[in-house]
Amino acid sequence: MHYQASLVCGHIALGKQRTAAAGPPWPPNRVALSTNPSGTGEMSVDEGGQDVRWHRLPSLEVAAVLRLSDFPAAGTGDCSVHDRPWISCRGGYVDADTALVAFHNSYDEARVLMFGEDIWEEHSHWLADPETGDLHGRIAYPMRDVDDVWLLGDGTWVTAEWNTLYRWSVQDDAR
Repeated sequence: MHYQASLVCGHIALGKQRTAAAGPPWPPNRVALSTNPSGTGEMSVDEGGQDVRWHRLPSLEVAAVLRLSDFPAAGTGDCSVHDRPWISCRGGYVDADTALVAFHNSYDEARVLMFGEDIWEEHSHWLADPETGDLHGRIAYPMRDVDDVWLLGDGTWVTAEWNTLYRWSVQDDAR
């Protein structure tokens, strides 16, 4: 079973219980990320991190696709922190009209340990429209590298930096 969750006064509160929709088998090589708040759509990512898809439930018909090639080229513009990015399994629905897509770089141990480059796993989060697959843009966090994200489904999400949790919303001028 799944539960709708919200952040209330600094605590995560579980809401109504949700059941998975019955339907056709899940497409191979896809990882389910989250179900939209109304239970009518599902977000998935390719196991290789090459695309994210939004599906209509219960049929799993593809409503929209966002490919890795739809983002700015690695090393340029909003992707300047990435050298070989892929779409991570850490995204999902922010609310019914907005999805968060997470980018991740592969860790290059040789560059860090052998050549002393101060490079670690760089992450970025992007907002997208689950109906069309259009990108709204990269979220500009004030901290350097935000990895973990917890989507609450109410238009907000939580990130962690060291031992501090931060709550964000679409209205925070994150676009």
